[in-house]
Amino acid sequence: MSAELSKLSERLKAVEIFSDLGSTELSLLAEKLRQTELESGETLFHQGDSGVELYVVGAGCVSISLQIPDGDRIELKRFGPGEFFGEMSIFEHMPRSADCVAVEPTSLFALHKDDFFGLIETRPQTAIKMMYRMLGVTTHRLLNISEFHSEMVLWGEDARLRSITDDLTGLYNRRFLDSAFEEQFGKAKRNGSQLAVLMIDLDHFNTVNDKCGLPVGDEILAAAAEIFRSSLGSQGIGARYGGDEFSVLLPGMGVKEALSVAEAIRAGVEAMDIPAVRDAGLSGVTTSQGLAVYPLHAQDTTGLLEAADKGVYRAKERGRNRVELPVDS
Repeated sequence: MSAELSKLSERLKAVEIFSDLGSTELSLLAEKLRQTELESGETLFHQGDSGVELYVVGAGCVSISLQIPDGDRIELKRFGPGEFFGEMSIFEHMPRSADCVAVEPTSLFALHKDDFFGLIETRPQTAIKMMYRMLGVTTHRLLNISEFHSEMVLWGEDARLRSITDDLTGLYNRRFLDSAFEEQFGKAKRNGSQLAVLMIDLDHFNTVNDKCGLPVGDEILAAAAEIFRSSLGSQGIGARYGGDEFSVLLPGMGVKEALSVAEAIRAGVEAMDIPAVRDAGLSGVTTSQGLAVYPLHAQDTTGLLEAADKGVYRAKERGRNRVELPVDS
């Protein structure tokens, strides 16, 4: 055995998965390894690359990281001298699941999957010793990956909710509303059912903001949103349309049922007690609401929204703090 192979065999003895191997076995293994040198910042492989080698870190350090949907990168693990990685790709014949980049100048020893499986065939006892050690380490890693996956699922759900939710009120945002409106309108049209739409403005909201300040305005919006939620229950979909404008979809409801929901919202908002509003000498917070129902008031989504808007203007013209249809019934 050459001095170089002898030195490598000694280094391999310190690697956990090779720690049960004898001198002859280590020498045989050393002959099959390919040494790779990486500069700091150099990429060894990318997520999605084919995986045909298991790596052992001889010196230096590599980082395993994953890019998440919002473009940020999460570091999963760092491997230093004596540690191994890449085993799942050669066992499962799967592409690399993450990116690998050298954190500093790094020396790696690579074992090709063909040599690994050749070792299983020709030296099964040696392979069993390696795989026994490898199993313990890999099992621990898989448990960590499972925890990470659970965190990623939660992160994904949180990101999804953030993308469709208004931060201040917790109601759905306009983007979600537009999508839900098209979906609910399509269902109503296919099923021959009704769909009610409420458009809601908070009366004199700009005056409240001017006299009481924006933080009080935010308090009012959040409190009004709670009224919407309690009034709707599971019956409808409430969204902040923009500013002090809100919209509610009420699938399957006609004029009578929808008016009942609208009245509950109107009364609830009127009853809100906001001390800063009272201290400013203002009469309180009320709503002007417009209600339109498919197919009674319009035959398409654009017409239905315009009809509900018309109801809002009628409510304002008739003194506010009321619910109006686009036309007198």
